[in-house]
Amino acid sequence: MEDLWEEFFIEKIKEGLSLSSDSLTQEEENLLRTKVGDLSENSNFTPEFAQKLQAKCSGALSEIYGRDTAGKDRQAAVEWRENNEDLYKHSKLALSGIVQNWYLSVGRAQEKAATGCLSSFMFVCFLISITLLLIFT
Repeated sequence: MEDLWEEFFIEKIKEGLSLSSDSLTQEEENLLRTKVGDLSENSNFTPEFAQKLQAKCSGALSEIYGRDTAGKDRQAAVEWRENNEDLYKHSKLALSGIVQNWYLSVGRAQEKAATGCLSSFMFVCFLISITLLLIFT
């Protein structure tokens, strides 16, 4: 049985793929649920298969993350971050490597865009400028 964070990402990959009318094959899903130490025992696991699966899953995660966090939805971004942290710390499945590769190559930038503090910074600067204007006029 997978932990909640593993199931979270399997479902997010499926959701992301469904946006483009694609899906995981049973073989691909089985590979994602395989413990890293057991990958060498899987005769279907080749570098080419892994690269294709990485690209497929990264694209799906990028699409669904963008949809989930549209409009700077911080709550959704926090949910993704917490699940990613748990996956990173605890998972031994191939899924973890794929998610971490996505996060390091694309996800981190998406997270910054979704939770970026630039708008908060600009708001604070605006408040300070109004305050200073009121004080010195």
